[in-house]
Amino acid sequence: MRVLSIIPAYNEEATIARIVKETTKFTPVLVIDDCSSDNTAQTARQAGCETLRNERNQGKGFSLRTGFAYAIKNNYDAVITLDADGEHKPEEIPRFIEALQQADLIVGQRNVQRSKSRTFLNWFSTFFMRYVLPDLDDTQCGYRAIKTDLLKKMNFTTDRFDLELEMLLEATKHQARIAGLPLQHRPIAKSHQTTKDYVRINNLFDKWCLRNMHHLTLPLHTKAFLYVSCSVGIAIGTLAEKLT
Repeated sequence: MRVLSIIPAYNEEATIARIVKETTKFTPVLVIDDCSSDNTAQTARQAGCETLRNERNQGKGFSLRTGFAYAIKNNYDAVITLDADGEHKPEEIPRFIEALQQADLIVGQRNVQRSKSRTFLNWFSTFFMRYVLPDLDDTQCGYRAIKTDLLKKMNFTTDRFDLELEMLLEATKHQARIAGLPLQHRPIAKSHQTTKDYVRINNLFDKWCLRNMHHLTLPLHTKAFLYVSCSVGIAIGTLAEKLT
């Protein structure tokens, strides 16, 4: 199986060389630099990987989509996605590749300590998402493995952090085999994810469910509950996105 590791990066000059060197022990690496203001792209290239650079800051989802297109064009069988900040341990890559023997999409499952506000936002969104994604407690971990045959079927509509949720929903629509993989991750102090990103994630979930309800193999009463909840959620979420 030909596997490519994709690392989206934004202003990660301090960590990118180490991550690239550790990752290339297991797979070829492609770094997508999201128009960083530092030397992320140059540092990654010097560390020994292929790099692409967005002409302007486009968002993590855009960088991932660029990497997916590259992997498909170059006939890779699967991709690994991991962050450039050091939270994800490259030595876990062989476990992801092995897990792909039994599934189409593998999602890292972290034991994360969050702030009170983010804990509430995560609980609120996960409550509804479990109806559609019952086997995953952590739907937002960026450390993943996915087969390119499945990527080819997906219809992505976003360029931001919420693409990682859209990936799971699209996999569900196509009845792909999805599995979680427990991780020993390295918590970091900073995060590029904002409260508005959490709101966008919930808004995407609501819109996707309403648009694709007929693809979900759920009892009628569950679909009715989701329909009402998502309709209300869109109204609240649209306002919340404007206010955050």
